[in-house]
Amino acid sequence: MKAILIRGVLFFIFVVGGSYLFEVSYLGAAILLTVVCFLGAVVTEGEYMPGEIDNPDGTELHPYKLLAGIAVTLVLLILLAYLFPYLNEFGVYGS
Repeated sequence: MKAILIRGVLFFIFVVGGSYLFEVSYLGAAILLTVVCFLGAVVTEGEYMPGEIDNPDGTELHPYKLLAGIAVTLVLLILLAYLFPYLNEFGVYGS
C-alpha cells in the first residue's frame, strides 16, 4: 500500500510540474507522463522478465501485464480528453 501511495504522489508531482514547465493542461501532462512511462517500460522490458537481473525470483509483476496496464491507462486518459474536452482547460498555465 505504501508503494502505491508513493507512486501516486510522485505521479501527481510530475503532472503538476509538467503542466507548469510545458504550459499544458493537467490532463495533457498526465498523458505525456504516461507515454514516457510506457516507453520506459518497453525499453527495460527484458530486464523484468522472471529470472532476469531485476526480477531474479519472478515475484515482480510480469512486464507484459505492466505494459498492458500502462496502455489501458493511456487509452483511458485519451478517451477522457476526447469525451470531456473542457478538462483540457485546467492547468497551471491557465491561472
